[in-house]
Amino acid sequence: MLKVLTKDNINEIQKYIDQKIYSNFSAEGFIGSQADFHIIYESNETILARCSVWFTHAPKGEDNSKIGTIGHFEALNQDAAQAVLEKSCQVLLQNGCTSAVGPMDGNTWRRYRFVTYSDGSAPFLLEPQNPAEYPAWFKESGFEETSQYFSKRSELPKSFEECDKLISDLENQNITIRNIDMSKLDSELDIIYDISAIAFSNNLYYTELDKENFKKQYYAYKDYLVSELILLAFNDDKPIGFVFLIPDYNEMKTKGKVETIIAKTIAVLPEYRRIKLGSAMLKEAYRNSVDLGFKDVIVALVYDENVSANLIDKEFDYNRKYTLYIKNL
Repeated sequence: MLKVLTKDNINEIQKYIDQKIYSNFSAEGFIGSQADFHIIYESNETILARCSVWFTHAPKGEDNSKIGTIGHFEALNQDAAQAVLEKSCQVLLQNGCTSAVGPMDGNTWRRYRFVTYSDGSAPFLLEPQNPAEYPAWFKESGFEETSQYFSKRSELPKSFEECDKLISDLENQNITIRNIDMSKLDSELDIIYDISAIAFSNNLYYTELDKENFKKQYYAYKDYLVSELILLAFNDDKPIGFVFLIPDYNEMKTKGKVETIIAKTIAVLPEYRRIKLGSAMLKEAYRNSVDLGFKDVIVALVYDENVSANLIDKEFDYNRKYTLYIKNL
């Protein structure tokens, strides 16, 4: 049986909350994500599939069209998956959407994309995960690939002569790079937010995020942050870029130690993208990583067509590939 819930009756899922399909999900999380509806497929008091849909707070399409997103997706079999996906598309069409994009928990600030290729290594920190059959179930429901992403792994470099040259050239243009100050994290996050709001504004499916919720995402991992791995760039006193790296603490589960860093975000204001600032910041962060004893790096969750993809050495090995899907309604 299909059922559509809203924030007014989402607490009905409490009777199912102990079922495996509802691990890492809550009524509070649904409300906080600003989803419009939650759709469940129930049989004999067991939830076989569930997802949420967004159309009030959702990104615009490439041609500024109204899209809806489908996220919070989990399913135990293909029939149940198709049932909630088809119902989701009906709901989005009824609310004026011309296409459905997923998996995406409302916007790209939250969880989105399916893993569609893996080298078999364990998931790294902050990486989306999904059963291998989920992409096929989306495609069986009429979804097509709309964008591709990747993560690549490599040993950290041993030489930093190129980095020294890049930084020297930047300093001649009154551009400096420094670590964030963890004792002033709140004001440092203000800087990172302001850069992000400009640097990512033209990204596919970009949605504005208010500063308070932006900071909450970083504060959730406050104890994991390392100042030498998060760098800010300035032209005189003007903030113009940052890189955000974080240790892969998931390695503690498999190796008992952390030897890998994750290069998660590289952001440079548009007018400074032709002076190799992103490359300089990334290489300087790599140098700091080596000094701290790390051995490997994963450049994570990069959009195939993003300019930052050009910063990644071609000899890096693919660690994972990811796909986002779309269906015209």
